[in-house]
Amino acid sequence: MNNLSKQEALIDECVKQGDTESAIRVLFDLIVSFAKQKNFTKAEALRERLFDIDAMALTEIIKSAEIIEEEKSDTLDQKHLDIWSDLYDKLSTEETHALYFALQEQSYDTNETIFKQGKKNGRLYFINQGQLKLIHNQKGSERLLQTIGPGSVVGDDTFFSITVCTSSMVTLSRVKLSFLETDSLAAWQDEFPYLSSKLQDYCKKLRKSHEAATPVDRR
Repeated sequence: MNNLSKQEALIDECVKQGDTESAIRVLFDLIVSFAKQKNFTKAEALRERLFDIDAMALTEIIKSAEIIEEEKSDTLDQKHLDIWSDLYDKLSTEETHALYFALQEQSYDTNETIFKQGKKNGRLYFINQGQLKLIHNQKGSERLLQTIGPGSVVGDDTFFSITVCTSSMVTLSRVKLSFLETDSLAAWQDEFPYLSSKLQDYCKKLRKSHEAATPVDRR
């Protein structure tokens, strides 16, 4: 039995014997330990047990949440935060962490297709580095709609609604991006009910700004 299993067994035994105070103390120490190890999934799962064991243990419940958020803040990539400062400035600390840790990173080489016209796309793309193009194919003819660089968000038209891509996105150089899956929207519904609408509003404003600066050719 590893140390975690022993600690969890000790918590269960304390609860069984009615020693809630000891169970909360051991559980709180475990939460702090996992938070400092940057294992936030486990830390948050253990914090849920605090509510189950004693919902009135408010000191430990509040303090553990603060510690988890503090440790999360220490892991944030400042370069990423700088690129997307206009977005994160609109979010609370908790919303910032929810979005940041839901993002996944991916790299592409030159001339790779990220999404294709006529196909479904369930991802929202945040371009961190490199250049891309949006193209539209009609009757075998390819037309350039727009070039895209760092600070652009792409895919919002299919991410927030059920529709297919009206264009294809292809890399013009090596590209590094972050992407968000639609599953995150459902996951945020209860704890962060306004995060989805804030993100959608940001995408709308960014799209209008980019289109005003670089008109999209849709002929």
